[in-house]
Amino acid sequence: MAPDRLVVRHPSGRPWLVGQWAAERLALTERHGVRTARLGLPPGSHHEVSATGEQLRVRGTASGLRRVCHARVDGVVVAGDHARVLAAATGAGPDPAAVAGLLFAPVAPHPLCGDSLWQHVAAVPPDHELLVDGAGPAQTKRWWRAPEPVGSLTDGAARLRDRLRAAIALRVQPGQRISADLSGGVDSTALCFLAAERQADLITVRIAPVDPASDDPAWAEQAARQLPGEHLVVDPTALWAEPPPCAAPSDEPVGGLVTRAVLGQVARLVRQHGSRLHLAGYGGDEVSGVSRVYLADLLSHRPGLVLRHLRGHRALRRWSLAVVLRALLDRRSYPRWLADTAAQLREQRPADGVPQFGWGGGVRLPPWATPAAVELVRDRLARAARENEPLAATRAQHRAVAAVWSAAQAARQLNGAMPGVELAVPYLDDPVVDAALAVDLAERGTPYRYKPLLAEAVRPVLPALPQRRTKANFTADGIAALRGQRSELVAICDDLRLARLGLVDPHALRAAFVGLDPTGSVLMAAEHTLAAELWLREAITGGMIAAA
Repeated sequence: MAPDRLVVRHPSGRPWLVGQWAAERLALTERHGVRTARLGLPPGSHHEVSATGEQLRVRGTASGLRRVCHARVDGVVVAGDHARVLAAATGAGPDPAAVAGLLFAPVAPHPLCGDSLWQHVAAVPPDHELLVDGAGPAQTKRWWRAPEPVGSLTDGAARLRDRLRAAIALRVQPGQRISADLSGGVDSTALCFLAAERQADLITVRIAPVDPASDDPAWAEQAARQLPGEHLVVDPTALWAEPPPCAAPSDEPVGGLVTRAVLGQVARLVRQHGSRLHLAGYGGDEVSGVSRVYLADLLSHRPGLVLRHLRGHRALRRWSLAVVLRALLDRRSYPRWLADTAAQLREQRPADGVPQFGWGGGVRLPPWATPAAVELVRDRLARAARENEPLAATRAQHRAVAAVWSAAQAARQLNGAMPGVELAVPYLDDPVVDAALAVDLAERGTPYRYKPLLAEAVRPVLPALPQRRTKANFTADGIAALRGQRSELVAICDDLRLARLGLVDPHALRAAFVGLDPTGSVLMAAEHTLAAELWLREAITGGMIAAA
């Protein structure tokens, strides 16, 4: 059933909330002169809008899944969950400086990755809320901080399991026909069993990998034998048999040809089987894991533990002792790290075997980024270094929050690539995020267990299934898909919107699509640029707005 078009009026009688949502997703309360609207899935994933006289407060979710943006329209501050709607209301176009940040692969560093891509439209950071008082300017105030990572693995796993169960219960009713990813990974497998525990009428979907070395199918088949319902396996060659469906207009890039094809075809398949809700494990890795920079964070006060963990990480990743010691001595502040990142945009990306113990990974711009694009990004990083503080006191927790926000950003837009199907991502509910981030960094990052927090949390949920200790890589699938569509990719380069903005050299990008690329790293970086290009070609459409 399509969402209703609804208008909720302010106590003054003026329109207050205008948008498109299912009526049961709106809860209105009024107490002591404060009128509050909650849109979404309270208490897991919702927007909250409060009005007191002429004062307006708008809050999304700490995970970033429910976003808040704002702009001034005809002299009135208007807030909304879709930046493109506000851009249409103001007549604004894409901001070239923000679009330049889309060229990073795999993702721009915080805070660039969370900015609005539209001129005159501002995005509120997920840990802040928007405050408007009458006709005055919009302000933001911090309302959320990452929990201190001091909890035990045992207690944290139990809390995480309870909150995942609650997240499923918010979405799934007994007997409801739903679909879910069953890749074979721990994240998606756990959600399937939780949905079965809820007595859902379940359809599982997995895409057969191109890579013959992938062990995902074996794990998925083990799980499917113990799950009720239908189990669908998609032949990957069918994904490229026809042009992929165009995603719905979105605030940010949804993905290139590969992502669009996969999600569009999965949506069509599950709709044919009667599902209108699809569970996915996006955010599971980001919520439960932690960057190995925790070794540097804990070195001064837990040196014995760090040395024990370092042995394991070195054995797994073949780090040389000299390289690790240099990384451990990286004590740069957050502003210093941002400034260094700005200076290194054109340098070669660090090798995979070199640990990155700063406030983020070794992010770089691709060779097809123009000098103008590089300068725009450098200016934004310099401004960010002056105006922003880290998301947490330690680098590992800062990177954990940034990773959750990045996963939420992707999930927001992927939902639009599945027409007729709601994409549900329980790992990004705020109570789930809080439970996971409260667990001790070393417990989450130990090299001696695979995904220790999530494995412990879902162990009682996965009956008679051995604990998986591997993770498949889908790089081969993406490379195969892109190589199979080289003619389409070259044709896109003939008239690049990114080139019109002065951000991409079309000749260099075309060379990346057709040149030798043994590892596929160049093609995968080009896929991000392709996503930005396709986004620029899309139209602007509706969403929810709230006006003061």
